[in-house]
Order: sequence, then structure tokens, then C-alpha cells
Amino acid sequence: MIFRNVRTIFALAAAASMAAGSALAFTSSNYMRVNPVSASVFEVVARGRANPGDYWCAAAEFLLFNGSTNATQRIYVVRRLGAAETMNRRSAVHFSLVAPEGVDTRPGFTMSVKRVGENLSAAMARNQCYDFDYRWIP
Repeated sequence: MIFRNVRTIFALAAAASMAAGSALAFTSSNYMRVNPVSASVFEVVARGRANPGDYWCAAAEFLLFNGSTNATQRIYVVRRLGAAETMNRRSAVHFSLVAPEGVDTRPGFTMSVKRVGENLSAAMARNQCYDFDYRWIP
């Protein structure tokens, strides 16, 4: 009887910590860390080397898995690639669902994280998670 109660307590504690942690931070399928910066801005932090698609993938997964958006919603770069604010890392990008004011937000021909105002739909950003990695082929 005591063992069953202890198991229940541990299960409840684990569920509570996961629920609290998901509101604070998120780890995407490509192991990028996503942390909130403000009510409307979040930061995608690289763990090691990353290409622009990795940042877009993590941003889309964070929004879609948390139910914060739909597939057609635009995701905007609001602070270009630079040092992270929420962690001690060199590479991070700030994203938002709100377009930054005073910058050109017309979609370009490239996918970049170095231009404020760059944007993709959540579905297109999520597609970056499925890119095939050719680096292992000799």
C-alpha cells in the first residue's frame, strides 16, 4: 500500500515538473533549445553547429507543438543571429509571431536568420526539420 502511494506521488511530481518546464523551455527534435524572452518573443539557441533551417525548424516546432499557432501563420525574425540572452551560448535567434516594425517583411528568395523581418509560414519552417543530412555520405 505504501509503495503504491509513493509511486503515485512520484508520478504526480514528474507530471508537474514536465508541465512547468514546458511553459519555460522547449527542446526541438533537432536538439535546439527554445526559451521565452518576453510575452511575444522567444529565442532559439543552437547547441553546436547549426544552419538556418535548424533555427526555423525549432521555432516552428515550439509554436506548433504548444498549440500557439497554425500552419499558415508567419514566423518573423525579430533579432538576427547573435549571442544568446537566455543561456551562455554564442548562437541564437529571436523569433515572434508579430512582425517587427519599420523593417521590410517581404519574403526573400533565401532562408536566412541574419535579416530582421525575414519570415516563413509555420508549415514551411517545420519542413526544415525533414531536410536530409548529406554530410555523412563520403
